[in-house]
Amino acid sequence: MVIYKSEAQERLRRAANEIVHRIIAGFAPDRILLFGSVRRKEAGPGRDIDLLIVKDTVLPFKERSAMLYGGIDRDEDVEWT
Repeated sequence: MVIYKSEAQERLRRAANEIVHRIIAGFAPDRILLFGSVRRKEAGPGRDIDLLIVKDTVLPFKERSAMLYGGIDRDEDVEWT
């Protein structure tokens, strides 16, 4: 569990949680791993949320990607103040 101290990091954590819940609902992955600046608590303006999504499937990459990205807004901004 990652504990965030700043208000901005907490907003990013909430955004990441919302995205993870959408991925779970629409894709039913075996596992989701958070890595990168958000995991290291170094996230700030202009940073993204890095997720590794694990799912045992026979679907080709393009179909998996379409299923996954169809359920989330990849351009959604998290406001930093």
